[in-house]
Amino acid sequence: MTTSWLGAVRQISFTTDDIDRQQRFWETQIGVGPWDVFRDLTLTMNHEGLPIALTVHVALALHEGVLIELMQVLGQGPSPFHDRENRPIVGLQRLASVSDAILEDAAAARSRGMEQFVDGVDATGQRYFYFRSPAAPGIILELLENTASFQAFVSGLEARSRRPATNL
Repeated sequence: MTTSWLGAVRQISFTTDDIDRQQRFWETQIGVGPWDVFRDLTLTMNHEGLPIALTVHVALALHEGVLIELMQVLGQGPSPFHDRENRPIVGLQRLASVSDAILEDAAAARSRGMEQFVDGVDATGQRYFYFRSPAAPGIILELLENTASFQAFVSGLEARSRRPATNL
C-alpha cells in the first residue's frame, strides 16, 4: 500500500462574493461558528511562477475538527481564486491538510504527477503549497505547514467553539 502525501482534510475553503452573507448562512442555516474574521488582508504568493499580491477578506471557524474558511477576493487576477476570464471564483475552492514535513510531502505530491502551481508564506511564517492535476480538473489540494502559531490559532477556535453560542 502506498502512503498518501495528503493527510486528513483539516480545512475546507470556499470563495464568495459576499463574506458577510456567507458567514450569516453558515451561522444560521448550518450552525457553524463562532468566526474569526480578517478584513483587507494582503495575500502574497507565487502563482504560476509569478509573484502576486491580492487583497482578501477571510473568515475562519472550526466545525467538528475541520476549519471552514470563507474568502472574498477583492483584488484582480490572475490568481488561484480567479477563473480564466479573470472573474473571482465562487464556491468550493480547495481542500487542505496540515503537514509536519511540508517539503517532503510536496516532493511526494510532485513525484505522483501533481502540479504545484502556488507556493507562499503567510504573515505568521506558515508555508503553503497548492496542487492540481489534469486528471481532476477544478480540484485544488493544499498543504499547510504545521506551525506553533497555526496550532495556537486552531486551539483558540476549538476553545471558542465549545462555548454555548449566543448569536446563533
